[in-house]
Amino acid sequence: MRILTMMVLPSLKHIATGKYLSSCNKKYQNSNYNLVYCGDNILNNDALWIISNNNITNLITFQNSITLKHKSSSNNYLSVDSDYKACGGNEGLTIDWTLQHSKNERNYLESKDNVLLKISFGKNTNVKNLTLRSHENILKIDNNDYQEVFAHENRIGGIDEVFLGDTEPLRISFWKIKFDKDYATIDTFMTLQQRFDKFLGLRYNYSNYYKRRENYHKSPSQNTEVSCNVIKENDNNNKWRFDTNDLNYQGCLKSNDIITLSIKNEIVKDRYEFLRGHDFQVNIGKEVYEEVVCHNKGIGVNDNWCIELIE
Repeated sequence: MRILTMMVLPSLKHIATGKYLSSCNKKYQNSNYNLVYCGDNILNNDALWIISNNNITNLITFQNSITLKHKSSSNNYLSVDSDYKACGGNEGLTIDWTLQHSKNERNYLESKDNVLLKISFGKNTNVKNLTLRSHENILKIDNNDYQEVFAHENRIGGIDEVFLGDTEPLRISFWKIKFDKDYATIDTFMTLQQRFDKFLGLRYNYSNYYKRRENYHKSPSQNTEVSCNVIKENDNNNKWRFDTNDLNYQGCLKSNDIITLSIKNEIVKDRYEFLRGHDFQVNIGKEVYEEVVCHNKGIGVNDNWCIELIE
């Protein structure tokens, strides 16, 4: 994990709904302020914020205030209006926030922390300490739907928590893709190899008596476990099938395509299981990880992956 310092570019993901805090040039009705909302489950340019503070140590702590400037919008800072709606702007707005651990684990902040966003709103003796919140209430603006974000002074709950994520890819997130043709088209089978030479795949228990696979390992959430323990490149348990429902698909796999990855279940006939990331968290030592599994249930947004190709 990286310690959070000034002028870094974090992503802020609403834990309860899995959507990223975002802004755009749309305006609230009868307002000059930009809309702030919880957008896609996949990180994009609308969800990038520049965090800065006045702390001489350069470290983001509970004691110092920060500002969150939207990367794609000029002079557009995260704030709240007089109705406590989250908005983007500058003039006449309070733009100073504090980030707090949802469980008060330590004084400083790191990427992948669960945090609360707090703001002091008002003047003189009428100052209110507010917490940013989102829920599944939908705003309709210009025939488009947006998940509402607002500030409140009520009791803090799970729908107030935000996940601080990295926006810059780390080397441990790089994968070498291999397939046996010039271009990857729909239904192409491929392998995903990590930097330590092991392949993304499924682990199973093998019966020497019956000479067959008995069952696949289960994840902590009791789905099919996914891991990097497959060593042989030609093992059927690491062959992933690429598919997409992206309307922008142009006949072959390219950077920024939205795809699904599925793998054949070698125990149950004619079953394919899909790779899914969800908000189930796994504790290993002092680290917290978001679980990735395989499943054979209905395909949803948690099964979509945005692929970024790096030469």
